[in-house]
Amino acid sequence: MLGVNDPRTPALPARLVAILLGSALIAAGCGGSGSADTSSEATTTTEATTTTAAETTTTTAEATSTTAEETTTTAMAAAPVDAPTIEVVDQGAEPRVELRYEIADGVYAARLSQIQSLRQTIDGQLASEVSDLESLFEVELTTRTVPEGYQFTAVYTNVSMAEGTDPTIAETMMSQLEQLVGSTFLSTIDPQGYILAQAFEPPAGAANAGDLQTFMESLAAQNQFANPLPSEPMGIGGSWKQTQSLTVNGIAMVQESTYTVTAIDGATITMDVTGTQIVPVGPVDFPGLAAGVEVSVEAWDVATTGSIDADLTRPFPSSSATVEGVQVLVGSGDEEFRLEQELTNVATITPLN
Repeated sequence: MLGVNDPRTPALPARLVAILLGSALIAAGCGGSGSADTSSEATTTTEATTTTAAETTTTTAEATSTTAEETTTTAMAAAPVDAPTIEVVDQGAEPRVELRYEIADGVYAARLSQIQSLRQTIDGQLASEVSDLESLFEVELTTRTVPEGYQFTAVYTNVSMAEGTDPTIAETMMSQLEQLVGSTFLSTIDPQGYILAQAFEPPAGAANAGDLQTFMESLAAQNQFANPLPSEPMGIGGSWKQTQSLTVNGIAMVQESTYTVTAIDGATITMDVTGTQIVPVGPVDFPGLAAGVEVSVEAWDVATTGSIDADLTRPFPSSSATVEGVQVLVGSGDEEFRLEQELTNVATITPLN
């Protein structure tokens, strides 16, 4: 039987901190949709974490980002070929409007909050439990118009744990989260919200940020934060389904999200969002596992509910989304175990200007 301090506990890649980044990066990583759909969630173990990752691309495109202090040229990873597909379910009532971004050049700020609860058992024994662990991220985003659409430069200006967090947990989390301060996500989107290119730049002087930097750099080559708008005009009651194939640290899944328009007030679109992950049962190829260890998905039931107020003239929405569910992984070969996780993650985005 594997326990919290048992040296045989399976060492899956990355640390617990990465689960606290996945949802926040949907906003801070400049996906361009104004959506806080957090259903690309992370899988954790007692000592380590399997975090969200998606398709990588083999092509690159040059892009230039300009801030108030400096101009840099960065090799940005082009978005993968299999971008999300959008299927309009219902265009809604008349009058209908075309949903497109019209973002003015400027500097915008937002605060991102995540409240995480996680309960893990290994072979039926409680291995770890965290309740209402809140992390806070402050992001400053500079946007400028380019021929393709809009270019975003998002800089993490501050990270912290909520007041009242257990000091030991706070210290552990902050030792990783502090690496984010000064780091930058660059992306280019078109007016419909499709990601055209994306890149991550670590803070100046960060020689080795370890698992966190690896995780962030992998996101720069991904496209799972793209939440494009539909091509057809939409009215109140209208809805569309977004479908995307992802690979999450060796786990192949299909991410389905449905957006339903509940109100339209000028450029502000209010939506409800629901989402689910479809994960086949069977073996997965986690990177970094020791030879002789095989991990399989036994069950995966994770869903998202949320609401979004998206001003299409601004890059940050006002939104909240809750991800919750159960994941069951089993190990065989040199490491035999049954890991069950119950997770709840509440992500909130609050524009500051």
